Amino acid sequence: MQEMTLSAVRKDLSKVVAQCHDTEGVVITVHGKPEACIVSARQYEELKKKALERELEPIFSEFDSLFKALSNK
Repeated sequence: MQEMTLSAVRKDLSKVVAQCHDTEGVVITVHGKPEACIVSARQYEELKKKALERELEPIFSEFDSLFKALSNK
């Protein structure tokens, strides 16, 4: 991910947003510390989907074990 200062992002926000489609995104720093990210809408949706899959994985695993146990009876 590319890093940019908040002041640089303010100057060229439209370019930064356009750039997010071609890169992993942009990390915005404030006083040298990463504070925020700008990513494309597609990347954001992918991140949300992966987070949901990780959250639901234990539930599906539990159901899978249950269904296997029931089918073996």
